[in-house]
Amino acid sequence: MALSRRRVLKTVGVSAVGLTALSGCSRLLHGETKLEQLALVNITDAEHDVRAVVRRDGEEVYRNAFSLPPADANGDDPYPAPIIDEEWMRDPGRFTVECTLKSKENVETRRFPSKRRNGDCFRVEIVVWEGPYLTVPSTGEGSCRESTGRTQS
Repeated sequence: MALSRRRVLKTVGVSAVGLTALSGCSRLLHGETKLEQLALVNITDAEHDVRAVVRRDGEEVYRNAFSLPPADANGDDPYPAPIIDEEWMRDPGRFTVECTLKSKENVETRRFPSKRRNGDCFRVEIVVWEGPYLTVPSTGEGSCRESTGRTQS
């Protein structure tokens, strides 16, 4: 069956309109977010070295290495973890948090937002467990208040 020029133009035109109308949908489903803070926690009896790298929209915005003391070295401090709370975290984007436990070369990567992690703002923890191994829990309930502009340790 031969297609007429009019039918081809009509089909292509409808497709173009449809694609244009849907072009912003991926941003709605997996759009941008902000980070409120990134905390590093060691709950083991040994000191561990952890490297944290954060990318926003594919561009590296943060890289640092930390020596986390054993949990029992923290004394009465209820939350002795280094906390990263800097201005770049408030710029919306698609974040990738990658952390490496140097003793095992254990690497964990999380993306924000994602299909499982949607929200406007995230608090992220990098936790060293006995074994040792890493986990990267997060909550999408951050308030994204104004940054303190520093890393606390």
